[in-house]
Amino acid sequence: MNNGIQPASKNNIQSGNINKKPVYKRWYFWVIIVVVLIGIAGASENSDTSTSTSSGGSQSNVAKVKIIDFSSMADEDIQKWCNDIGVTCKTRTEIFRCSC
Repeated sequence: MNNGIQPASKNNIQSGNINKKPVYKRWYFWVIIVVVLIGIAGASENSDTSTSTSSGGSQSNVAKVKIIDFSSMADEDIQKWCNDIGVTCKTRTEIFRCSC
């Protein structure tokens, strides 16, 4: 019974017909695959960060910041605005109050 395996004869060796392992069973094939996958992951990671900063906030994970000038508002108005928005604010009198 031959089982599809050719014996190593002089003719097979000279013509290069020796049964070799498939390339996917070689260790260096998998090393190359891992290096390529790491390179692809690193490249996509870098492109994600560059697009989120260069897109001007079109990404969903970019925080939107609204700057409000409180200099013309009274402390009571500032506190009311903070309570309406649901944030904690410290007014000028609270910041500069001496706790001596």
